[in-house]
Amino acid sequence: MDLQPATDREVIAVRQRGQTPNDRLRQARLRRSSPTGSGRPMSRQELADRANEFIFGEIGREVGLDANYIGKLERGEHRWPNDLYRRAFRAVLTAEADADLGFFIVRGSSAPEHQEPAAGDQLGAVATAVGACLDHGYRSDEPARTEQHDDAMKRRELLGLLSATAPAVFASRVEAIRAIVATAAGDDVTDLDRDGWERVAFDYAHEVGFQPGQRVLPNLLSDIEELAPLIETATGSAAVQLRHITARLSALAAIAFTGAGDVPSARRWWRTTARLADRTGDAPLSSLVRGRQAVYGLYEGRPPSSVLGVAEEAIRIGGDRPHAGVVSGYAAKAQALAHLGHQQDAEAALRQLEVLFEKLPDDVRDDRSSQWGWSIQRYHHVAGFVYTFSGDVDRANRAHEAALSSYPAANYQGRGQVELYRAGSLIRSGDLQEGTRHLVTVLTALPAERRHDSLLRRTALTALSLAPTGADRHPGLIEAHDLLAPPAEGP
Repeated sequence: MDLQPATDREVIAVRQRGQTPNDRLRQARLRRSSPTGSGRPMSRQELADRANEFIFGEIGREVGLDANYIGKLERGEHRWPNDLYRRAFRAVLTAEADADLGFFIVRGSSAPEHQEPAAGDQLGAVATAVGACLDHGYRSDEPARTEQHDDAMKRRELLGLLSATAPAVFASRVEAIRAIVATAAGDDVTDLDRDGWERVAFDYAHEVGFQPGQRVLPNLLSDIEELAPLIETATGSAAVQLRHITARLSALAAIAFTGAGDVPSARRWWRTTARLADRTGDAPLSSLVRGRQAVYGLYEGRPPSSVLGVAEEAIRIGGDRPHAGVVSGYAAKAQALAHLGHQQDAEAALRQLEVLFEKLPDDVRDDRSSQWGWSIQRYHHVAGFVYTFSGDVDRANRAHEAALSSYPAANYQGRGQVELYRAGSLIRSGDLQEGTRHLVTVLTALPAERRHDSLLRRTALTALSLAPTGADRHPGLIEAHDLLAPPAEGP
């Protein structure tokens, strides 16, 4: 519980770091009663929840403020939230002015230094900051900023978060210098700019899924942050194209967050992605990002019924025509139905997927190495999933072999998932000894940074879930579950 988190000890620690706690915000919160009716003061999380409700009422979507962010405000690590957040806090705490809550723009070198975020919070903090940049660019009713220093401060704050994930201080310094130079180049968007950003999006589409999400995300988010202001200044076809590029980059960020195991950030980025795609007026793009969202939703802990809803939306928006988005929708639909035990419906969706796959444009069907292609290995991957759940070992094995022969050697996620579903097929058939042995062999053969890849981990847990009832104490299952246990956190 965080009912009284800003204790004397915390305040002393903050002051020892040379920071000035935001006592006005803390006292304003503590003067409010908990909405639970317990009679206790409002907690940080309760304040965050009420602010989230206010913001949702304002803009119709969630932003994900939490107790961690409120704590940073109260400790004085951040003194100037964005306009929407400040309005939310004023409304919840019934304050008339920003100053009543201790909010002000920090000027000069005397500003308190930011505490470096914990490793587990870094990418989430970066995602929130970049998402705020995109949100600002897509709210037509938000007043234009008049404080140039405020924008510069936010940019420095974001770059500071990004540099916290880099292996060396030098790398962050280099990026900060490059960002200043890029800003000096001006905001006018040229054809060369658009071509350059298309190449950036192309490169990331070939990196996400081939490299661990934690490795890709810092650079990817930094590039999205640089691109976001250009959307505000671009007009006509340039604005549409930049939104198109940003939607694809945002989808790649969501995919990378899924691989990194940060499901809340992934879900927020999927919402941003859908909005960006819809603003382009490009139905195939809107279908594509929802199709990929449905597929990755299978590995985000979403209920299969929720995945089905997104998959059907991708199919509907795409007009049930041979586009990558529609095919992804049918792929997710078949797998979700198999997961629910609706085997006949799953195989019917698989047959429809096969029909549409044969009609895909050659450039989509021949693309084996990017997130936007839909080549033959994806079809075999889905077929292997469906037959694994049905217990059809022969057809599952044929699909697994066909998928492995088509996947690029560098695609560790796809190949790893197929091998894990091969283990699941054995487990489903009752061969627990061989199935768990194969699963453990696949996982231990992975490099350490890939062993806890969220997609592979969830795939392995799904494979183990196919064990017959009452087999929980089987030595192979125990060993596999121990191997998949999250790494212990440090003191």
